[in-house]
Amino acid sequence: MPFSVRPVIEPFHLPPSVQMGQRLSITCTVVKGDPPISLRWLRDERDLPKDGDVRIHNLADYSSTLLFDPVKPEHRANYTCVASNEAGSERHSAAMVIHGMHTTTT
Repeated sequence: MPFSVRPVIEPFHLPPSVQMGQRLSITCTVVKGDPPISLRWLRDERDLPKDGDVRIHNLADYSSTLLFDPVKPEHRANYTCVASNEAGSERHSAAMVIHGMHTTTT
């Protein structure tokens, strides 16, 4: 009897210093697992809004990229990619820390 292999995500990382106003992308790639594989993104453990200013670009059935253009203060969060198929699921997270968010008042 055949069995399915659950997805395995290649770990992704964010730069330790993300600057406000820069362009940034995060790519989640599934390196193992039987199709069909479903990919979705979470921001702070909630589904990423489809109508938000962060774009999701699915490159293939096994890869998805978040696009930030430009990075804004509200993008500071923990981003999680979730890959699922009938055999199970896997998730990988990375935190975005934004520098340059403080304004100086005189």
